[in-house]
Amino acid sequence: MTQITKDQEPRNHRVLKSVNTVKMDFTNRNFDAIQKERGYIISHQIVNLTINFSDESIEGFTELFLYPLTEDISIKRITVNEFDAPFDIPFIHYANEKKSNIWHEGEVMIPVPKEIVEIMQIDEQGLIKPFKVRLEYKLKQPQSGVHFVYPDPNRETNKSLLDPYVFTVNHPVGGVTRYWLPCLNRFNDKCTWDLIFTVKDVEGYDELSVVASGKLVKVDHSLDNPYQRTFYYEQDIAVPAQFIGFACGPFTKSRNLLYQGDVISPQNRPEIKVFISDQLSEHLEPTMLPTESPNINKYWVSDIINWFIEKFPSSIPNNNTQHSNSSYPSIKDLYFPFKALNIAFVEGSYHDISVAAGLIICKSHLLHNYRIIEQRFETMKFIAHGIAQQWFGIFLSPYKWSDLWLVFGLSYYWVEMYYETIFSEDKIRLDRKKRIDSVIQKDVNQYAICSDRWNFPLSVGDFEFIQSKASLVIWMLDKRLLLLGYPRKMAGLIYLILIYAKSSLEVDRLQGFLSTQDFLLLCKFVIRKELHNEIDSFSYQWIYGSGCPIFKIACKFSRKNLLVEFDIEQRNTNSVVSNNTKPATIPNPACFTGKLEVSVKEPDGYEYINTLDIHRPQQIETINYHTKYKRSKVIIKPRMVRKEGINDDEEIAYMRDLMAEYMEEDLPEFFGLDPENNVDNEWMIHEWADDPAARNASEQWEYIRIDPEFSWLAKFEFSLAPYMWTNLLEESIDVIDHYKAIQALSKYNSKAASTTLMRTVNDFRYFYDIRIEASKALSNFGSDDVEGIGTRHLLKLYESIYCEKNEEDEYIPLPNKFDSWEKYFLQKSMIVSISRLRDSNNLAPLEIKKFLYQRLKWNDNSKNYYSDDYLVNILIRSLANSFANISNNEKNSKNKDTTTSGEVFYLSLEDQEYKSETINIIEEIMRRDRSLGSYNDVILEGILWAKSFLMMNQVIDKNKHDFVYYAKAGNYYDVRKVSIRALWVLGYYKDDFEVKSLLNNLSTSDPDLAIRNYVNTLYGADQGLIRLEFPKKDMSGSTRLKFKFSRSTSSIKSLSTPMEYEEDIKIEDSEDSLSNENAIEEGHRHLKTKTHKHKKSRSSKTKKEGKQSNIEPETIKQLIATIEESLIETEVAIPSKKRKKKSEKLIDTPINISSSRKRKSVPTIEEIAEVEKRPKKSKKK
Repeated sequence: MTQITKDQEPRNHRVLKSVNTVKMDFTNRNFDAIQKERGYIISHQIVNLTINFSDESIEGFTELFLYPLTEDISIKRITVNEFDAPFDIPFIHYANEKKSNIWHEGEVMIPVPKEIVEIMQIDEQGLIKPFKVRLEYKLKQPQSGVHFVYPDPNRETNKSLLDPYVFTVNHPVGGVTRYWLPCLNRFNDKCTWDLIFTVKDVEGYDELSVVASGKLVKVDHSLDNPYQRTFYYEQDIAVPAQFIGFACGPFTKSRNLLYQGDVISPQNRPEIKVFISDQLSEHLEPTMLPTESPNINKYWVSDIINWFIEKFPSSIPNNNTQHSNSSYPSIKDLYFPFKALNIAFVEGSYHDISVAAGLIICKSHLLHNYRIIEQRFETMKFIAHGIAQQWFGIFLSPYKWSDLWLVFGLSYYWVEMYYETIFSEDKIRLDRKKRIDSVIQKDVNQYAICSDRWNFPLSVGDFEFIQSKASLVIWMLDKRLLLLGYPRKMAGLIYLILIYAKSSLEVDRLQGFLSTQDFLLLCKFVIRKELHNEIDSFSYQWIYGSGCPIFKIACKFSRKNLLVEFDIEQRNTNSVVSNNTKPATIPNPACFTGKLEVSVKEPDGYEYINTLDIHRPQQIETINYHTKYKRSKVIIKPRMVRKEGINDDEEIAYMRDLMAEYMEEDLPEFFGLDPENNVDNEWMIHEWADDPAARNASEQWEYIRIDPEFSWLAKFEFSLAPYMWTNLLEESIDVIDHYKAIQALSKYNSKAASTTLMRTVNDFRYFYDIRIEASKALSNFGSDDVEGIGTRHLLKLYESIYCEKNEEDEYIPLPNKFDSWEKYFLQKSMIVSISRLRDSNNLAPLEIKKFLYQRLKWNDNSKNYYSDDYLVNILIRSLANSFANISNNEKNSKNKDTTTSGEVFYLSLEDQEYKSETINIIEEIMRRDRSLGSYNDVILEGILWAKSFLMMNQVIDKNKHDFVYYAKAGNYYDVRKVSIRALWVLGYYKDDFEVKSLLNNLSTSDPDLAIRNYVNTLYGADQGLIRLEFPKKDMSGSTRLKFKFSRSTSSIKSLSTPMEYEEDIKIEDSEDSLSNENAIEEGHRHLKTKTHKHKKSRSSKTKKEGKQSNIEPETIKQLIATIEESLIETEVAIPSKKRKKKSEKLIDTPINISSSRKRKSVPTIEEIAEVEKRPKKSKKK
């Protein structure tokens, strides 16, 4: 191996010394089959790139201390140990037209230079001397993996895309680095990295800088050009290529986020730095600090890291009285896997966040000011997940693609543990319950979460499904571990995994992987041996099995034996008929087993909890009944009354006084507050004792709870009498019980049910999300069958909480005051619920339209500290929604063709009047918003949605003008999205040439990747992370490199000029987006026609350009035989490159290789001339 002397060593090769001297212990390492077959691993990779905004290109070289492959890239030069090596990029044909099962592959074939005598050497001390392979390349106008963003020329009027950016598009699934960097594209190929980026400023904009994975080592300023700089980043922890990324932009206002005590980087913690442009810098401090209070100087990002490193370990039980010390190691603080955590805010990204090693690239719309309430929670959640992925996903990557569920599950569950500290346990539990309902609905004929049959990379639907179910399976396992005798539960396993990873890192610098098999072994390790079969059973049913259980439970009382008998029938969600096209060979567990708790509250006032052993698809279980000769009857319960005018600050003291009064009277406490003033029963309060169906009811229990501990990912079909659900809602303190009761009562058309829900909304002792769910349920009680009681209840509730009476006894909205965020979220929910109220004719009553119009007209935010932009958005949408007929909405949702115009016939004269007033006030707000603006134009987005909704329901005439204007670049993403959606649902995409041209341009060349993807999704052509011509396949396929020496004595001459590889066809598709399953039938037809045209033009163009070459394919075939013995077989993932247009000529290219044919090795000029002299074979006709 040729060594570089100190004098000859280039400055960017300074890391080679450290690479050559790192001791890599291979004796005890387990290699996978692919690594054994190819015979090497990669230890280090250097990337040296120059970023050019002028032609949207990155150019440079990469050196691997072993070898990658690429495609769609201009390979200029390849050397092995400093010697030039000839190369070729052959093409592998598709064997099947089905895109979901095939991957566009290529190979770089490199004859080993004869000067290389020995590739790999081991010195006397056992240190490996890695050889390096250098690839020089240029990537111009990339279509995938890396994205250039140019600002709109008219930056004075446009509200977005204010600065130039270039950044990588990473995702938790990974797999896109291969599009911009030659690399080994497997999770198992981890190595350390040196990243060097050179960038020159763009005229007219601020100074550009680069942030990348790793820690910034230094910045060199060019002596020749003062506007050019080189940034050096070092990633000394081995990570896969999928999680290497960078971002370049005018980050002139970057700053460090300090820890408590103004410390930059305490022990085991990274240096946190935020990179942001001057245009966005005003939102940095509000986004990163929780409040403007001068007494609070702690950034919440550093607080998240502190919790993961210090507070999380301290929350784990630290006792070892019943188990061995091996399974109960002493708890110590954890560590952050990388030296630095960089957060960069860019514009034009598809994802809200893109996560790489030590780098989180965020979309600029995550920024906000102190006056915005909603966005702060979303931003915190996204960045918290990005931080957790630094441990689970990057530092500990999945061993293979089928282990992705484990990465998703552990990181999501870990973040949920943190959420409980900043939100509340009730919030997390309720969100988890809603996610369970969603997963059960989706888990129909799906593959198991740990299966290699998924199409990788995953589509959006598959990704979200696996992520949701995996986190719930980890949550279930947490419950099971406690029952199996491991009190540390999942938190203890997470701690063990991270501690073991750190110990392996200290030994050989290569940390471990997350493997399903090893994870299950660890679960067995911490419990007794005789319980190991429980882990096997759990994994078979929930990890390797498909579907979720649906329990149909019926119960009856046996008076003779004083027993309650439960008839339990179990079926799999896969038994439900579905349009899912996955094969029928999906493994379904015969039944799901485990312990199921059942709680019965008997008339004696005690609640008895029993545990049932679920082990068969159908079984009958009995439990004892304890109360004799007594039945539960419906009674009118004494309730507390909420007085009018009680402020938020006074509520706690007020409730304490009421409780003291009830304690003196010795009356039981129930949830649900009645209003104080109910003159002439204006609140229409009806008790269950007055309900005909419940008046004479007499049961043996007050209510029954199934799975009261909330430990099953399952659906329970179990019915109770409506008044029993009321008992559960008013007597239980569990938020899950409250949610179940509200869902059940919302389906029971009764005045008493509406009264119960009204009391729930009125009682601030309930969790605020429960009050929101109750307000939503009240919108179902507006029909004439119950005398529109839901309308009366919702209006009275809103007036009593958010309005005050004037001298004329009219309710006037109070000025906005959002000091209580829970009260603010409830207000928005109640407005939406009121707009959904409908009578028996599916029409909103006139008083609803009048109410919403007045709230919008009299909205006053002059004395409120917080912004009301989102509230105004909700008011506008709700006012428009009140003019819609529900049955019409249902039809429109199925039939997108709403080409007829004219006003809807059912509007009365008074409705017509309010319709005119509605249009006027919407136009007035729109004019005001154009001059004053709103946060991310959220008010404008609501106005455009309202207009499209009214047009869709034929309330106003169709008009495309505003939608066409706001769909163009220069507007905020949500504004553009709602405008594009309006053009689609109103049918303009079919026959309007202007709209068709606009949508076509947006789908192919819009600077915002998210807009490209959204338009393609409407057409049913969402290509996902992979482009249209690059179908999907399991990307865990082999990346082999077998070094063989040719026995031939003839030398292979290297090319004197670079080889340019170009595709023949311009690809029109979305870039670096995730595919979506919501395809529209019309869009599929459009896509098929579009694809057919591509094939036709591709064929004709190949023939045309084939004439430009003087070398026939048969000639090249003969040349292959002369160099075949000295070729090296390698598989490659090749970056994307912009295709040549028809008008372009091939220059600096010794031979034209058509992309639709198999690529051949490149001969020298002398060999070509020699072969052309040979007689040509006649072609068979």
